[in-house]
Amino acid sequence: MKTKDYLKISSNEVHVWAASLRGDKNELSYFSSLLSADEIERSKNFKNDEDKQRYICARGILRCILAKYLENAPQGIEFIYGLWGKPYLLTEKTIYFNISHSRDYALYAVTKDYEVGVDIEYIDKKLDVESIVPSMFSAIELDYWKALDPKYKINFFFKVWTCKEAYLKALGKGWLENKNETPTDKLDSINKRITHLMNDKITYPHVFECIPDFVSALYVDGPALKLVQFTWDSELMI
Repeated sequence: MKTKDYLKISSNEVHVWAASLRGDKNELSYFSSLLSADEIERSKNFKNDEDKQRYICARGILRCILAKYLENAPQGIEFIYGLWGKPYLLTEKTIYFNISHSRDYALYAVTKDYEVGVDIEYIDKKLDVESIVPSMFSAIELDYWKALDPKYKINFFFKVWTCKEAYLKALGKGWLENKNETPTDKLDSINKRITHLMNDKITYPHVFECIPDFVSALYVDGPALKLVQFTWDSELMI
């Protein structure tokens, strides 16, 4: 795809972009020039320079990606935010989107007609998941967890975590509103199957791997859509 090409998305597709947030000085300067005043202020809240740079890259790439769908200048895109911090386009209702980032990577999901949520998490094998699970899992999920072979528990934890995050982000909700329980058949699917992104229709929540050592999940508040993958690179900067 050439730099000035604009993306088209049909009603039966969900587009997922994977991006590295390791921008060089030129990229960082360019992305900074695209951000709004409130985004610049938010970037100043990061005490760690690396986290600040990741934020600037993540927001700059988001603006560039959305600009390719909207046929608009990236710096001209305006956002509003829901109660739990989900970003929405202020004026455009032609596409829906969501963003997630973990360490040096970010995922962006875009649909034409349906709310979407995406999440990516680094599989941190040093994390004390045993202490987190009781407060995060529902009763059904907790029973399933206890019966698992210990060697599967870490990956299963992150799969369920990303599924919940993607689901809540699609609905624009936070953890305090999470009353849903994952059916046992879905837990079986989540535990046993992790896929790479494919150009095929998917069911939700959809667990996949597009970056080694990370797990991701996608949820669309709508029908099964064809999943199409893109990889961001600096040649796509507008």
